[in-house]
Amino acid sequence: MDIKKALTHSVFAVSMFVVATPQGMAATHVERDKKPELIGMGSGAIAGAVVAGPVGAVAGAIIGTVMGQNASFETLATEQQDTIETMNAKNTQLSLVTQKYNEAQLELARLRAEQHSIEDIDLAMNIQFRTSSAEIEPHFMIQLV
Repeated sequence: MDIKKALTHSVFAVSMFVVATPQGMAATHVERDKKPELIGMGSGAIAGAVVAGPVGAVAGAIIGTVMGQNASFETLATEQQDTIETMNAKNTQLSLVTQKYNEAQLELARLRAEQHSIEDIDLAMNIQFRTSSAEIEPHFMIQLV
């Protein structure tokens, strides 16, 4: 009867372990290093088996796996924080470039408006001399005064 009870507890513990994992809870899959999780499961199972036998092995494996997941997620969080800081630095650089671009666009618009105002100036030219003559015609004298 004790073996059956121990086996029942072991099956229950393993099923609880499967439900407690992110894959069992249908969480989104995140690429991370699984070595700490596997090392934790193995060392926990060995330590649990030494201390409490088969039931201890299952309990140790569960605890070791959770501890390994924790270490793996801490490493992943650090990597993601570094990525966020890098992206923030790039965003700062891009905002400066965007600001300079907007300033250049405003300057270009101002220069185009100025160019159009210069083109709108009516320039007129009158020739005030007759051919082969050095004298100014009398009707042009009024313009020169």
